[in-house]
Amino acid sequence: MEEEASPTHKHQDTFSKQPRDFSKHERRVAHVRHQLNELRKHRPMGVTVAELEEARIPVGLRDYCAASLLPLTQCRRAEYYLPWKCENERHAYEKCQFEELMRRNKFYLLEKELKELEAK
Repeated sequence: MEEEASPTHKHQDTFSKQPRDFSKHERRVAHVRHQLNELRKHRPMGVTVAELEEARIPVGLRDYCAASLLPLTQCRRAEYYLPWKCENERHAYEKCQFEELMRRNKFYLLEKELKELEAK
């Protein structure tokens, strides 16, 4: 009388049909798509159009960093545009501009990578 090989775990038969394991390529594509969706999310501007018009901020500078440009513009006008004044405000504005540039570059590189991955 031979004994049947019993499963080592009582639920082994239930787990025998595991979901398909995704390949490394498919996981990377999903990850890149997720990152792109995160970058595409709407971000609040921080200031209203009326505030920008009132401060006479040029239309070309009304981007996401306009919230940091507003105090810089007010400080510059109050200090007669002296270059050694308003350093903290200028640094905050330039930092925002740099972070926005890095965000756009990341978005571009992710789109490029996604196109290459989907071409495979």
